[in-house]
Amino acid sequence: MRFTLLMAAGVLAAGVGLAACSSGGGSQAFPGAQSVAPMSHSGLQFTVVGVRPDKVSCGSGYITCVTVGKGAPGKAKICVQTTTGTCPAPGTWTWKSKVLTLGGKPYKAIKGKIKPNPGDPITDTLSTKKKLKNSHGKVKYEQEVMACNSSSSCLTGYVGIATK
Repeated sequence: MRFTLLMAAGVLAAGVGLAACSSGGGSQAFPGAQSVAPMSHSGLQFTVVGVRPDKVSCGSGYITCVTVGKGAPGKAKICVQTTTGTCPAPGTWTWKSKVLTLGGKPYKAIKGKIKPNPGDPITDTLSTKKKLKNSHGKVKYEQEVMACNSSSSCLTGYVGIATK
């Protein structure tokens, strides 16, 4: 009984805390944040903070899209957000990523770097040292991004990559 009361009090306190931090009404709690197609798990999703990095043709299945070229990295600021609009989501978030072809095979010519790690929000920088064939704004590769918090809840999404 005592454990149940403590648990209920904890859930209530967490709910009040989230309600106080969120902006309500469907707007973003983080100014300039743009919602994207949810890669949801336990009421969490990725969102892009600020303006989209560039004008790549980006499908709804991506968190965002960037263009990468030799000496011209693509960057995006990404946050784990609760469905109530709280960004960053509570907890310590550790990130992993890998770049893949659209067929799902590893692609080594483009490297992803996430900073800070752990952190939330993070800056995701994609770069290459090789000259790549211009994709003319079309996504040719994707970065699989995984964020896991201290309570072992993980979220996976994709960043589309065009080349120049």
